[in-house]
Amino acid sequence: MPNYVGGIGSVEPKLMIIGEAPGKYEDEAQIPFIGPTGKILDDCLFKAGIRRSDTYITNVIKYRPPLNDLKKLHLIGVDIGASMNELWNNEINKLHPNCILAIGDLALQAVCDVSGILNYRGSILTARDGITMKNFPVDYLGLI
Repeated sequence: MPNYVGGIGSVEPKLMIIGEAPGKYEDEAQIPFIGPTGKILDDCLFKAGIRRSDTYITNVIKYRPPLNDLKKLHLIGVDIGASMNELWNNEINKLHPNCILAIGDLALQAVCDVSGILNYRGSILTARDGITMKNFPVDYLGLI
């Protein structure tokens, strides 16, 4: 079984960042977004004038999927639907962020109950609980 990688950051975040699942580096360190994708995230936050420590960073899935394939989560006994409910119950509803940045289609599905993240870049979206949020694409922050 891979390591559990829980969320980390501010307990009163204005911005919550949610990815899909941990990768190799995150699994080893048990910290979300510290590998290559985390470096891109850090650059985006820096360019936007946001300190990483002022955010809360987590993933929908808390364990690295076998072969980094979300379709293989059943092999380690992880249910995507249950993971989405845990994200809401244990993180979103407890921390009440002002804004959620969904990184990846699974994160978008978990937060807004829609899929096709490329169709929603830069859109104002309503979360599953009826709260409106802004989906900031990477190119909005000037990296593309």
